[in-house]
Amino acid sequence: MARPQPQPAHEPILDIRGVRTVLSGEVVHRRIDLQVRPGESLVLLGPSGSGKSVLLKEIIGLLRPTAGEIWFGGQDLARLGEEDFVPVRRQISMLFQGAALFDGLSVFDNVAFPLREQGLAGEEELPRIVEEKLSLVGLSGIGEKWPAQLSGGMRKRVGLARAIATDPRVILYDEPSTGLDPTNTRRINELIRHLQAKIGVTSFIVTHELSTVFSACDRAALLWNGEIAACGPPEELRASGPDIVRRFLEGTAPL
Repeated sequence: MARPQPQPAHEPILDIRGVRTVLSGEVVHRRIDLQVRPGESLVLLGPSGSGKSVLLKEIIGLLRPTAGEIWFGGQDLARLGEEDFVPVRRQISMLFQGAALFDGLSVFDNVAFPLREQGLAGEEELPRIVEEKLSLVGLSGIGEKWPAQLSGGMRKRVGLARAIATDPRVILYDEPSTGLDPTNTRRINELIRHLQAKIGVTSFIVTHELSTVFSACDRAALLWNGEIAACGPPEELRASGPDIVRRFLEGTAPL
């Protein structure tokens, strides 16, 4: 079974080429062309129902595009079978919109879950690794707690600790601040930048939050009418990008 190979620093870590997606007879993506650079934080914007989360699920193999290619580590992810995705998911993690914690597992066991499932660590190693990951998201020492005992912001951070448990090269964030108050939204934005600096992870973020765009990303891309309308540093796009992009970044376009 082929394993994803590291890309040279000058090449995109994710290279999405001509992706077309039709679901239940509806065209979701007409043609998506987008490159994500190693170590950057890229935000994907777009109105509700435009297929932003669908694209994340195609990258992680939960959905398959109708046509096109998604290159990572020398492999076209759009052509991989389910078994071949196992090593890919060690290198590409996803933080789901609701954190997707297992309510019947403690915080410790939630964070340890992917390590156990993929056989990446022995039981004697897990306490050190889990505590290290919880510490990175500012939740040291809460391994014995249960998800029901946590606030919404803490649940998101535990979900993030689980996402980085396998030391991935890429984290996909699906609306990471949904349901959070401004304080916790700011904390999540800071964590995205912290992990980018601390462990060099690449972040690909779907969000409606303009605060995330301007504080937690290097480039922003707008998905509009099934295509990428523009991509670039958010301040540059706001100043001189296409009209629809400037409206999104000013908060005046429909979400």
